[in-house]
Amino acid sequence: MRMIVRGVPLAMALVLTGCSHFDAEPGGWYGRLVGDAPTTVVSRKDDEWQSIPAQPARDWSRQKVVEVSYDAPVEETYTLDTGDTLRIFVYGQQNLSRLYTVDARGSIMVPLLGVVRVRGLTTSALAARIRARLGSQYVRDPHVTVDIHENRPFFILGEVRQPGKYPYVHGITIEMAVAIAGGYTPRASERRVRVSRAGRNGPEMLEGGPNFLVRPGDTITIQ
Repeated sequence: MRMIVRGVPLAMALVLTGCSHFDAEPGGWYGRLVGDAPTTVVSRKDDEWQSIPAQPARDWSRQKVVEVSYDAPVEETYTLDTGDTLRIFVYGQQNLSRLYTVDARGSIMVPLLGVVRVRGLTTSALAARIRARLGSQYVRDPHVTVDIHENRPFFILGEVRQPGKYPYVHGITIEMAVAIAGGYTPRASERRVRVSRAGRNGPEMLEGGPNFLVRPGDTITIQ
């Protein structure tokens, strides 16, 4: 008989039997082994408990309970590009501390330094670049911070009711992007979605489902 253990019983089982790590599904699911027999797995996702299968490592005579949770895919490190607006602060240098918008060349114009290329850099890498250039000629031991004031937008085209350019929101998926654009048209195919994304060697064409993570600057085409 399968058992789903919640709350206090599960905590008591952990105390009495000890626990060890158990991978129920590579790439997201993880859990804790309670007891010494691989037969019962419980998971919590979207505030609802549900059972998922567990594979035994060896033959045991007693049951175990595995408490499992799910980690969403980790978004890639954000790199700067055309359209991002940055807030750069240089301690004690008011003429340098301001908002900068990355231009079509992937650069910003900074007083004293002139053109600073930022495309492909993280905010911390850009801060280090500005700090190094200022410290080499103009400011002794400069303190520089760089934050993103506003992400570059994303674009959604094709079979949506209101195609166009929209402000990026952190963690947005294709499904959310479609909702922002007014929803699908009657002719739209939810399975035929293409995403054009800037890569190191030029634009990359990707395919994604409703939960595909959108990034700033992406162009989504609903067919």
